Amino acid sequence: MLESTQSEINQIPLVTLPMAFKQRLAQLAYIPDLKNLRKTCPEIKNLCRNGAREFEQLYLTDDDAHFQKAKFYMYVFRIFKHPYMFLRLIFNDLLSFRPTWHNRCTLQYVEKNRTKIYISDTAVLYCVNSDSYDKIIPYICGPYTRISIRGEVRWDQVKRLMHPNVREIQILAKMDLRPDEYDEFAEFMEQHLRGKPYK
Repeated sequence: MLESTQSEINQIPLVTLPMAFKQRLAQLAYIPDLKNLRKTCPEIKNLCRNGAREFEQLYLTDDDAHFQKAKFYMYVFRIFKHPYMFLRLIFNDLLSFRPTWHNRCTLQYVEKNRTKIYISDTAVLYCVNSDSYDKIIPYICGPYTRISIRGEVRWDQVKRLMHPNVREIQILAKMDLRPDEYDEFAEFMEQHLRGKPYK
């Protein structure tokens, strides 16, 4: 009798769960696992419609002109994806980090939809002013290993974008450093200039 009760507890049908619980489940689910969750539970598919978006390589900007330029390069990278992957494998180890992207997004879209952006490989961020980075950073998540920061940024924002998985960072931005941040920035540069694993 106890065994049958235990098996019934382990197999609660999704239909009987409250809607608020299902919505919270969809919000808290690990983003790469959402694909499998959507396949097994068709009801979750509707709940995840406005959930996090998953990208391998993404160009995220707050400027319309750069958004249009990114569109052109996105098509070039898609057409020459395989040769570029081969060249990237060879030259990135020898020279430096050259970011590519297969998707693009604007800050306005992210803010409007309040969508988390899960990036698994390369994040290319361009913001005209540093205030836009404060708006973008809370929405960016994922184990991205490469990041290119462009536009205008502050040192505290760069630190918030860094995590242990980031192996390569490219800062092509005008950076504001306060005098009390000089030593910390110098230590950061020393760590990331010590060899191939840390560029």
